[in-house]
Amino acid sequence: MKFDTVEVYISDDCGNECNEIIQFFKNRGIPYFIKNISKDKSFLKKLREQDVYITPVVFYGESEYILGYQQSKLEEIFGSFDY
Repeated sequence: MKFDTVEVYISDDCGNECNEIIQFFKNRGIPYFIKNISKDKSFLKKLREQDVYITPVVFYGESEYILGYQQSKLEEIFGSFDY
């Protein structure tokens, strides 16, 4: 499955979960955009409009999203590696 836009919303204090999500997309070669709500408050506004109040969060598709680093959910949607 291919998505036109994957947006990864992070904040300066979301720590390891944010790093894990970014690494997830890097490892799979999936293009993504990082949107840091600590650096740009317009990104925070978009999250609030969606009733989302935590980071990290991944938006994909029309308006679907995954809260936090949920590896199994991410793999279900974006694919997993066969080790």
